[in-house]
Formats: sequence, structure tokens, C-alpha cells
Amino acid sequence: METTTLNHPLPAIVQYVRIALKNPGKPKAPLEYAERARVERKQIKVNPQELEEYRRQCGFQKSKTLPFTYPFLLAFPLQSHLFLSDAYPYAVMGLVHIRNVITQHKAIPNDATLDIDCTLLGPETVYHGELFTFHTRIFLEGELAWECRTVLLKRGKKNPELEKSPTLDIVENPERIVDWEVPALTGVKYALLGRDINPIHLFPFTAKAFGFKRPIAHGMWAKARAMASIEPHLKGRAAEVTVDFKLPLFLPGAATLGFNVDAEGINFSLVDPEDNTKPYLNGQVRYL
Repeated sequence: METTTLNHPLPAIVQYVRIALKNPGKPKAPLEYAERARVERKQIKVNPQELEEYRRQCGFQKSKTLPFTYPFLLAFPLQSHLFLSDAYPYAVMGLVHIRNVITQHKAIPNDATLDIDCTLLGPETVYHGELFTFHTRIFLEGELAWECRTVLLKRGKKNPELEKSPTLDIVENPERIVDWEVPALTGVKYALLGRDINPIHLFPFTAKAFGFKRPIAHGMWAKARAMASIEPHLKGRAAEVTVDFKLPLFLPGAATLGFNVDAEGINFSLVDPEDNTKPYLNGQVRYL
């Protein structure tokens, strides 16, 4: 499969407008599961000011290495480019980010020079429609250091002959608890930083236009803030962190992070503080 090199990503607002307006006709024939396209960026350096703001917004402490979830921001322009390509022949609006799996093979220094590629895979037929996956890889001096699988659901005709995909369970009776207060402008601030300016995350009037009573927090902001509490327990070990996104976290709002640490890893949930049977996300850490 040919790889396209992305030298100059579009500005975030231009990318989003083009994504919002994309509405191609239905493909003439059903798509078969395949690696549909790959795009890469070479010799990428982290912006120190953006990194500092990411730590502040998500709660990470200062360190000589990147926060576990930070490289996702470097990958987002590649994902947007693939959405706008012919490799994804559907409207983009309405896709739901249901699962995110990050594998960090080695810590990445703040001043590293990185090569990144991202591959679009799919569709995979599931009970609720079809899944598409972005598989991102980040290389440090030619060695795979970090990778991520972003799983997106395209809702469509249900396939009742298929079983529903298993998901992670709520952590019951967590030993460690962290309470969150999430301000109204959390979505706006993260959107400006992460270049994910989907209106559902911004203001009440933009969220209502897409069927939400209030703006909702970005799923990857919630995962990052959870990892800010959890990452110190990894003690620098290579790990894979899986999160299933569940209910929307409305802004302003509150949430409770609960997690248990054992020899094999960490199980965690982010729940409604008034009803701990309602999760915003469930996650697990497994050491490699």
C-alpha cells in the first residue's frame, strides 16, 4: 500500500469545515475490510508551549518525557487527512469514538524528533453498524515507541445475527478515588489545543444543533486526565491502556475516577458521582 507524506497539514478550522461538509454519495458496492490508506509525517518536533498547556489542562506533572496520551495530538492531523480522502467514502459527521487503545513501548523524551504514520482500516461489520480504525505509529530513531488504535462506529443497519462486542466493566469498590469538577469551557480549551473543534464540545448552542443538551467533554481529554492520576503507578513500565467510552460527560459537570492497582495492571472507571452505575468511560492498563 502506498504511503502519502503530509508536509503541511491544513489549519484546524479549514479541516473541520471540509469534514463537516463532506457528504459523498453511497458507494456503488459494499466495502470489504482492508487497509484503506496510510499517511505519514516526518521529523516532527513537539511544541514546548503546547506540551506545557496539555499538562496543565489534563493534570500531568512536569517530566522529561511526554505524557502517555500526548502523542495522540500529534496524530490528529493525519486522521483528519484520511477522513477527507477517498479512502473514507462516507460523511464523517455522526461517527462515534467508542474505543481507544494506546500502547507505549518506551517513554518519549520531550525534545525527541519523531516520525509518525497513520493507517485507516475497515469497515468491520458489527452489531450496531460498521467499525473503522485509525492505527497510528510513532517511531523514535527508527524504533516503534508508541502506537494507538482509535476505533470509530459508523451507525447503520443493525446486524442481529452478530453478537454485541464485549466491553470493559465498571470498577466496583475502587481503592483509589479522585473527584473531578469539570468547568464549562473545558471543551473549548481542549479543542483549541488538540485541533478537534467538533461543535458538540464547544458551547450550548453549538451542541444543541447536534442533539446534545449541553456541550460534552472530549473523550481523549477524559482519558488523558484519568491517565494523569494513573501514570505515576506505571513507574516507567511499557504498557497498553484500553478505554471504552460510554456516556457523555456534559459541561459543566462532575465525575469520579476510581481505580485499583495490582501486579498485572490497573483497572479504572470514570463515573457519575451521583450514580456510580453510569460510567463515562471504563479502562484497563496492562503491562507489556
